[in-house]
Amino acid sequence: MPATAPHELYDPLVHTQQDDLYDIYRRLRDDHPVYHCERRDVWCLTRFDDVQAAARNWETFSNANGVDLDLPGQFHGVGNFLDSDPPRHDVLRKVVRPFFVPKEIAKLEDQIAERVDRLAAQLAGAERIDIAQDFAWALPIWVICRLLGVPAADDDLVHDMVIELETRHLGDDGPSERMVSALDKMHAYIEDLAEQKRRAPGEDLMSHLVAGEAEGAPRREEIPGMAVLLFTAGSETTASLIGHTLHLLAEHGEAQQALRHEPAQRIDAVIEESLRMEAPVQYLARQTTGAARVRDVEIPEDADVILIWGAANRDERHFEHAETFDIERPSQRHLAFGEGIHFCLGAPLARLEARLAIPAFLRAVSSYEIQASTERLCHPGMRGFTHLPATIG
Repeated sequence: MPATAPHELYDPLVHTQQDDLYDIYRRLRDDHPVYHCERRDVWCLTRFDDVQAAARNWETFSNANGVDLDLPGQFHGVGNFLDSDPPRHDVLRKVVRPFFVPKEIAKLEDQIAERVDRLAAQLAGAERIDIAQDFAWALPIWVICRLLGVPAADDDLVHDMVIELETRHLGDDGPSERMVSALDKMHAYIEDLAEQKRRAPGEDLMSHLVAGEAEGAPRREEIPGMAVLLFTAGSETTASLIGHTLHLLAEHGEAQQALRHEPAQRIDAVIEESLRMEAPVQYLARQTTGAARVRDVEIPEDADVILIWGAANRDERHFEHAETFDIERPSQRHLAFGEGIHFCLGAPLARLEARLAIPAFLRAVSSYEIQASTERLCHPGMRGFTHLPATIG
């Protein structure tokens, strides 16, 4: 039997933002790989093999009660297919999937590259910049807005709504009034946008969604929830990836110089190692549909469980020298984008954006140094920067 875990070794609604997060994960993996947080009554899986197996077993580890530990299921709207299981999950995911397959994503490359060059050009010559606000967030918000057919004039509005909706008070175990108000505002915006597309459809994803109403895929009432998922997941995860990659490169000068010297040959390895080291989504929740045994611990039926991607990706049992940022690491599958039927739909788009953005930033900025006054997105399950100030050399 495992040793008794110390009280409050890990609180998933508090610890994601802490500097010692990965030390806590290591202690969990080594001593309490199936940890029960009594305060939240949630079971926490941290070893790679356990997290991967649970993610693949959606029949036992269900998404139907929601994947946000601090929010009720379908909080963002009934169309949020991440908060659902088959068959409806498959129906709704299939509706949007054609816009995220690599073949379609490749068609966006020239547009994204042009946008990246514009953003990077604005950094050249500056003495101080905010990498998060000026670059890491500015790109994915622009991309997801173009994909959904949002007028360019509304980009800042969408950005503000996403931040307002996703910013939490750590430790809260339910939505605040501010979040409810932000969600209402976002739903109203999406419903107005959908109505515009019904009157004047285009080639964008929102036009595609409203065109599917006639066949019930999606149903009209599902469109706001689907769009909220796309706006939030399509912006904050990629912003986190870009911000963390540039933060890691600032800390690892040899890796940065290697990438500057051979950008085309090394960028993919840099991105994958950044994703492994700093998963934008640190964990997602599941609920057991029956008793589940993991190692020698029985997790009861109807239990809340979190699959901690950020801990699994640093599991020394799976990755050699797992705590080291190593862009020479042999290619290995990580779990930053999840696993199984809920694997992140937008992974190809996020990778493309980062593949274009990181080298463009390094071309525009000959050297940079991150300042101490960084600010992280205040979110229990997301790890990313809202402010990443830097001085330019």
